[in-house]
Amino acid sequence: MAKTQELYQASLEKGWQETKSFDINKLFLVGFFGGVIPLIVLGRMNAKWLNVSLKKIYPMIVLGIILIIGKFILLRAVLEGSLPIETRDIKFGYKLGCIIMYFYLKYLLKKPFQQHMVTNGETEPVLKTAMYWVVIGIGIELIVLMLSMSGL
Repeated sequence: MAKTQELYQASLEKGWQETKSFDINKLFLVGFFGGVIPLIVLGRMNAKWLNVSLKKIYPMIVLGIILIIGKFILLRAVLEGSLPIETRDIKFGYKLGCIIMYFYLKYLLKKPFQQHMVTNGETEPVLKTAMYWVVIGIGIELIVLMLSMSGL
């Protein structure tokens, strides 16, 4: 009987942590429909869950901040009339930037996600969390838009 109990003893090393993850393929929809803020938040959360170094996530965060600032600078210039492009071109460029950020995130998380799927095989539901962060992201972008346009 004692030998049977030994078989069920944990054989993992100390310091091992169980991972969890969203389906990283669904984060594409978060980036496309939700924008930069939800993609950064959920991408960082997923990277932390998969034990990915946050130093690898920093370039994505910096790119996201640059994308948001650039969006509002260009939008303000268009609305002032000093830049002869349309607002839909800015929106198209912003969506393209979000897609590029997603592919960078997928590149970073691909191996840890595959390892997680082999060892655990389950993903966390992303819909509720994504909807929450999409609403927050839209709110933040509207506040920044109002603040940037208040000087017009």
